[in-house]
Amino acid sequence: MSGAQKRSGVELTVAVLALKNLVEKQRQDLALQGVSEDEVENAAELNQLEIALRFLQSKVDDSQAYSFSGVAEDHLVKMGISCSGLLELKPDAVARSVEADALGGDGLWSADRLYRHLQFLDGLVPQRNEASARPWIDAYFYRVATMTRSSSNMVLNVEQVVPSVPMSGQSLPPLSGYVGWTAIATTAEKSKLFLRRPSLRDLESEDSVFFVSEAKGPNKDLVTHIPQALFEMCGCARLAGKTSIRGAVTNGVEWIFLILTLGNSGGGTYIQSDIVHNIPTFTKGVSAQGTSLISSIIAYWMIHSHEEFNADSDYFTYA
Repeated sequence: MSGAQKRSGVELTVAVLALKNLVEKQRQDLALQGVSEDEVENAAELNQLEIALRFLQSKVDDSQAYSFSGVAEDHLVKMGISCSGLLELKPDAVARSVEADALGGDGLWSADRLYRHLQFLDGLVPQRNEASARPWIDAYFYRVATMTRSSSNMVLNVEQVVPSVPMSGQSLPPLSGYVGWTAIATTAEKSKLFLRRPSLRDLESEDSVFFVSEAKGPNKDLVTHIPQALFEMCGCARLAGKTSIRGAVTNGVEWIFLILTLGNSGGGTYIQSDIVHNIPTFTKGVSAQGTSLISSIIAYWMIHSHEEFNADSDYFTYA
């Protein structure tokens, strides 16, 4: 480690300690003012400080932890995580997703609005890197929030910080890093808490969360990005206290959907879908059916993220 890196690490540690002291002082001041515990937890200024503290703490932890962006297939082997099955779309998946277009049809982000928005992006943003995928992914989540609003409130967190998470039962360093998107489905009342403090540790049994990882780097083969997505999902699952969790890896146009199931003493298994396309290779332009299909799968998987895979009710079946 160079001298500059050492100084940087020391400076980060000092900053974390200073911010911890500031957070504690803020809590004490609020308590002296007679503010109740619930009001303290919802104090906007305090929440901002705690978010900054978690961000800096994750930077300190990164030097001693596996970074999500640096993992590969051999890391999954070391963790004892293996593929246990493949998923393919059901014959009626597209027709079912088109029927779901009616959900939230009177809202800002209707199915037609999403389709026209993606058409606009297709002619505006070159698909060259992970940054160009973000407007596409954001748009899908706006549509999903509209689709699911009758049954739950969605809270979308971009670049979710995952602090150092120990891997129980593993002789490996902890996990640490960021997850591109976390979509939490919860009640209207609890959504206010997650908007102020989007911590996965606050998830309860009735809450569900869906994760999306963007394909990073020059490699265009989406399959090669699965290990990183699984590491991100694993870190989040440990943090949230979940043993089964769903997510996806995408470049905005192509999507691979993943279900990760963790073992009680370490390791785990996952199943992955075929690539679901928004712009099929044999056509030009955005597919309306592909748009409806991807948004419908995300909406369904977000609500059922922690349930066992059920081929009878899902858009997929075992290949």
